[in-house]
Amino acid sequence: MAFDGLLAGAVAIDLNRKLQGAKIEKIQQPETDEIIMQLYCPADGKRRRLLLCVSPQGARVHLTQLYKENPKEPPIFCMVLRKHIQGGRIAAVNQVSSDRIIRFDIETISEMGYSTNKCLVCETMGRHSNIILLDSESDKIIDSAKRISIDLNRYRQILPGMPYLPPPGGEKKNYWTLKDGDFEKISEIQGVGRAVAAEFEADPAMIFEVQEDLLAGNFRPAVYIDDRETPFEVHAFPLRKLSESSKVLAFEEIVDALDYYYD
Repeated sequence: MAFDGLLAGAVAIDLNRKLQGAKIEKIQQPETDEIIMQLYCPADGKRRRLLLCVSPQGARVHLTQLYKENPKEPPIFCMVLRKHIQGGRIAAVNQVSSDRIIRFDIETISEMGYSTNKCLVCETMGRHSNIILLDSESDKIIDSAKRISIDLNRYRQILPGMPYLPPPGGEKKNYWTLKDGDFEKISEIQGVGRAVAAEFEADPAMIFEVQEDLLAGNFRPAVYIDDRETPFEVHAFPLRKLSESSKVLAFEEIVDALDYYYD
């Protein structure tokens, strides 16, 4: 699992720092399961591209420098996003607990000229991944990349007008608020993928070392390459066990590591 909860959290921390106040200038949907937003960031005067991907095999959220061709006619969900949030500004980016869910709080103007708040939720959960646009005041769904009816899921319907219900999170511990003694097994911690679990099992001190570094924004992203020169893992901090048995490509920015891994 490349894009686990810890990597999603690092991305959310990075995006919250870089995108606060960013204006959404363009919204594109090059694939049925991908949204790309072009943003202008007034804090540093840079334009950035934000990718939201909910494909079953590559669900993730990150800034990107890659470009894709767009269809001649924008899909319906793309037009909905343009109507509701294009021209708006990103107020905050947050992860939900240490789960693979990232929320974008967006301040925008309604068709009547009133200030209004929307929330774009990206759930990166394998085949259950989705992008969902919410009205922040009512927490009701405006629309989503994938509509889920009661025929598909009796617990949770993702349809316009329905109240937003988060995915079932279980009883796992939030990694970001974790303290020594809060857990007995690594499997009790939310958001820890297989590769990271192996690291933490080998060196339990890493659990809190990594937590401190990531919360402070001290990222050391790297991609891990097998003997066929194929990337097989990526993360925001060094995976020591993998470093012993594979080639490591270090990057300064998370965006570059994720672009390389997924491209």
